[in-house]
Amino acid sequence: MSDEEPLRTRGADDVLRPRGETPWGTGLTVAAFVAAVTAGAIVVLSLGLTRVNPLLAVGLNLVAVGGLAPTVWSWRTRPVWRWFVLGAGVGVVIGWLALVGMVLESLAR
Repeated sequence: MSDEEPLRTRGADDVLRPRGETPWGTGLTVAAFVAAVTAGAIVVLSLGLTRVNPLLAVGLNLVAVGGLAPTVWSWRTRPVWRWFVLGAGVGVVIGWLALVGMVLESLAR
């Protein structure tokens, strides 16, 4: 190494930048599993809270998602964790849609 070349240290960009090809098959499988678990957890816990008080279920859902969103959003640039972020986001949306559908169906009866 010559004296004219600057020393290069590993920075955060080197660690967070994905290397090679993107593993779409494995990544989407992980995202689908995380989405299913997240949606199931949201529906089951929210239905239980709805029996106590519907406003409690809505409030706790908003607080939980709002509190976790900044942390989960920061993981989206990490090579492996980005699939968990995708699955969690899709799972929350599916869980909320399923919950709204179930509540509307029970009100229609």
